[in-house]
Amino acid sequence: MTVASGTRQLAFLGEVEDAMRAAIGAWSGPTALAALDPILAGGKRLRPLLVLAATPVGHVPGADTVRAAAAVELLHTASLVHDDILDAAGQRRGRPTVVATHGASTATHAGDLLTSLSLTSLTDIRHDPDVAASDDLEELVTQAVRLLAHTTRSLVSGEAVQAEQERRPDTGIDAYATRCSMKTGVLFGCSMAFGALFGRAPATDVDLLFEVGTGLGVAFQISDDVLDCVGDAARTGKQPGTDVRSGTMTLPLLLCAQSDPEVAAELASPRPDVDLVLERVAASGAADAALEQAGTLLDETIAKLDDLELEYDFDRLRELSRAAVRRSA
Repeated sequence: MTVASGTRQLAFLGEVEDAMRAAIGAWSGPTALAALDPILAGGKRLRPLLVLAATPVGHVPGADTVRAAAAVELLHTASLVHDDILDAAGQRRGRPTVVATHGASTATHAGDLLTSLSLTSLTDIRHDPDVAASDDLEELVTQAVRLLAHTTRSLVSGEAVQAEQERRPDTGIDAYATRCSMKTGVLFGCSMAFGALFGRAPATDVDLLFEVGTGLGVAFQISDDVLDCVGDAARTGKQPGTDVRSGTMTLPLLLCAQSDPEVAAELASPRPDVDLVLERVAASGAADAALEQAGTLLDETIAKLDDLELEYDFDRLRELSRAAVRRSA
């Protein structure tokens, strides 16, 4: 990545941060304060970076693209707040979660506020004085709102599927992958589609980048699930074994359970022996096998970039994609 592109990236992310804080800052009270907490906690901001990377070469991202990136990051943050409530998680990104700090009721309201603000971030594009007027702006906003609404519905459905799979070590690998695409995958897909959409790319590119992003999101989620089994808490900011405790079935856990009946029994238990499961997963090679599957999926997904019509920063897209999955190595 060149110095110029690095400067552009930092400037874009700064504008996205400002947009998210301004959206929450328009509200007051304990719910707004709770909603601001996970934004202030920071993060890699992978989704806004994917929005930027999926913008066609030659198109300078404007305030509309910034608002689109803020929208998808706000929705992502809302999903994390709600996930932490369901998992009774105490830490995220090395800080207390919203539910741990503010309680379940306020955290629920904060997640709902973040979800609504994600849609508002898009609809307000039409009234933003910094957005250049164009004949196609109304249609672009309509398409973006539809895509974000689809993404939100997918997240809700994915959460329901996860609840159905809870403490089910007999869950199939394909069923697990489908759940990942409905949650993490769809947010990555939405991000890349937004970059192309507000970059005035043809519909075929928008659709293909949504597909590419979804595949990347699944590979990313597999990597994240491996981190929960064998990651370092000081590095990840999360306590290992969260998925085991909550009964969330992940690829390394499922692969280990296939060959270890004792692990399968623990995963089905409402009070599993977390240390035993993590030790067995580490010794079984299931984590490495899961990462290998993530790598294969990533290679297959990146290959689809060759079918895009316009020119994109393919090196940056590949770099971002591989860095996201490599983070557990």
